[in-house]
Amino acid sequence: MPGYPIAVSILVQLFTAQLWEPRLISLVAALATAGLAAMIVRLETLNWTVAVSSCGFVLAGFGLLVGQPEVARPEIVMMALSLGAFFALRTIRGMTGAVAAAILLTAACLVHAQAVWFVAAAIFYLAYEERPRLITFTACAIVLGGGSYLALSMLLGPWFNYNAWDGVVQSLKFNPGELVRYAGDQLLGRLGVLTMAVVLSCSMPTAPWLGPGGMWWSMGFATVGAGLIATQSSFAGPQVLVPIVVLLALLGPISMQKITRHLSAWPGSTRLGGEGVVLAGLSLQFFMFFSRLSTHF
Repeated sequence: MPGYPIAVSILVQLFTAQLWEPRLISLVAALATAGLAAMIVRLETLNWTVAVSSCGFVLAGFGLLVGQPEVARPEIVMMALSLGAFFALRTIRGMTGAVAAAILLTAACLVHAQAVWFVAAAIFYLAYEERPRLITFTACAIVLGGGSYLALSMLLGPWFNYNAWDGVVQSLKFNPGELVRYAGDQLLGRLGVLTMAVVLSCSMPTAPWLGPGGMWWSMGFATVGAGLIATQSSFAGPQVLVPIVVLLALLGPISMQKITRHLSAWPGSTRLGGEGVVLAGLSLQFFMFFSRLSTHF
């Protein structure tokens, strides 16, 4: 998608062509994503320790799992815009939040087509939890997204349509080995502590995907589906992990906090003990990240 090259071209016109320009955009997007993750986790847990840990998970995941942090990647920019869209939907009430989310998600789709999954996730969440805003968001997303696609198709010609959809579809080939590696090596291996916390939170008396915070679960389901399909592409690489790293950095700490709060309410349990379990879980995941430092050195 042309969004990322267009953003780079603006800097090229100002400073001539330099390698730092695409890297700067990617770095700013990575820092914005980490900051948004901290704000979201703080909003949902009211705990700064867990929020800062979430920020660290995003940056460590980008640097140690996705690849060198200085490499320019459109997926990182797409995640910053998508996360900002859902944050706007969560914090800005009324139709204003729906319009802001639609604008940001349209921009994300122009950077990387994988953001279409997040548009679907937002529609699903609003249809289930906030139907008054569903029509506004859907109408804005269709008008902005469809209008942008038509404008780019007319401006860039038939090669835009091919690279946006035909080339992507033709690159998909069923590869069960990659599916197993994605689920076993990545989700249950390197991100195993966060994944298990998310799975265990499903046993809570109240389903975690209900209520205002349920939008992060909708985004998480979309991320898993997008990641599984992305592994089947011949162009698949470490960048496939960008969305799942971000979403587990959100859902993992939030799930840990909710589980320990529930368990600490039982007779004989203490809040201090529950906080200790949360810190132990966060530390184990950081250990998993840092175990890859030797490879990078």
